Amino acid sequence: MMEGALTCPVCSHVYECGERDPLVLPCGHTFCRGCLVSLEVDACFACPSCRASHRSESLDAFPVNFSLLNLSQQSHGRVFMRENSCSSHGEPLNYWCRECQQLLCGCCILKLHLKEGHDVVHTSDFITEKKKDIKKQAKRLSQVLTESKESVVQKFHLCVLKIVELCGESETILTKDEELQKISSEAKTFNEVESILVSETRLQSLQQDRVGEVPLPSTGDAPHPGRTREYLDVPDGDRTVDEECSQGQYPVLDFQDDKDPSPEYVSGQMEPKSPEIGAHGNRLTTSTSFSNLLPWPLKCSVVAKDGRQTTMQREEGLVLVGALSHHMHDAHFTVQMAVVESMVHPEYPQVFLELHAGERYLGRLVIRLWGRLRRAQHFKALCLASFGPSYTGSRLEYVGNKNQPGEFIVGGGYLDQDSKRSSRGLMDDLEWGGQFAGEDAEGLLQGAGGGHREYDALFCICSRTDAAGKSQCPFGEVVLGMEVVRAAAQHEPIAEVRVSRCGVVLPESCGIRT
Repeated sequence: MMEGALTCPVCSHVYECGERDPLVLPCGHTFCRGCLVSLEVDACFACPSCRASHRSESLDAFPVNFSLLNLSQQSHGRVFMRENSCSSHGEPLNYWCRECQQLLCGCCILKLHLKEGHDVVHTSDFITEKKKDIKKQAKRLSQVLTESKESVVQKFHLCVLKIVELCGESETILTKDEELQKISSEAKTFNEVESILVSETRLQSLQQDRVGEVPLPSTGDAPHPGRTREYLDVPDGDRTVDEECSQGQYPVLDFQDDKDPSPEYVSGQMEPKSPEIGAHGNRLTTSTSFSNLLPWPLKCSVVAKDGRQTTMQREEGLVLVGALSHHMHDAHFTVQMAVVESMVHPEYPQVFLELHAGERYLGRLVIRLWGRLRRAQHFKALCLASFGPSYTGSRLEYVGNKNQPGEFIVGGGYLDQDSKRSSRGLMDDLEWGGQFAGEDAEGLLQGAGGGHREYDALFCICSRTDAAGKSQCPFGEVVLGMEVVRAAAQHEPIAEVRVSRCGVVLPESCGIRT
């Protein structure tokens, strides 16, 4: 009977301070604050018990039934005490026995546990000990999980690099296949010994070049029947991707070449035989070669959150990710830009610039940036088009101190979102002068805008050291392609030299130690 009086007649919740305050209506009936809120219509409250209507602008006009509230709190306290009392003696369970692993009251300790020499502690001490132990274990587990996460991310990054490498190999295979078709076609029409020998030499050159892991058979060998293995590895440690592949530690894709690629009769009808896919341990097998299932060559692209895309490919030992654009790429494998950003070295990100003088390709620069500087992050963003504009298509401005110590080339003007030429910085508070000043040495990438926001996108690259010179803000250095810088400095007119392509270089792929 008492418990019923301490609960709201509408929601059956026990009265308590706050949302469940027992409020008394003018008619004398009591309900919790939460229920009265739901009953309010146009500042009018209809009593659920007697249907009397009470007008009030606020619930605060109805008094709290403190008598019921106090009884409710006292009753709840007694229930709590009953639930935390010894079932044998009715005393509070304020102790913990380490041997028995159970709560005890004072009588339990005196009658049994102390006599048997059990280690008994107060529950507050036990709780404190457990909190410290849990904190220590959680910290240790957190460290293990962090290391595991880093290991998985590293393996994932290496898998991405391996896929890009395989895409590059597919390009090589396509080129060789086209050359082979050309040699075969021309050989059919040759009737002279010299021409035939040239064709044979070209064919032998193709045979000697290694494609992927599978060497081409010589002309006197029969084709290799059976299986072609491709290892998709997930390496770790300091070993290279190829070294890990040779270990054979990771799942193998084992493709069984069709002995007879022609359609087979199935159920009396001429239908191509369906690929059979089965798992054998860590090996996945299929009766159909990838080369028959996928468009060739294989391609990899990168996509940003805003839908812009770019390519990711291996060229001359470098894995290059170009500047983002709205050009769509038809790729077999797409990587999120966030993944690419996570693969870029945080302290020494590397970027590339490819220069053309008119139609003549001058070459590629690889620049190691000093990632701790905002100016370096700003330059990387313009190489990758992270904020929209990029250096792609921008032209060099002029050559300073030409053919003298301290010679440098200046560039950095880009097209903004309105297709207007701009050199305005895209980030605030870029470093300049003072503690950021440095030497004027060959290969240094430096700011060239005088520290003014309107010209913060301008940069210069020193092509000749000036021992007595000074740079206001070096923020990177050329690590490959200084000959390209010198060629650009000597070209006339310098305005013909433009950045034809730019982007980032992914680490552990270019052989440059940072």
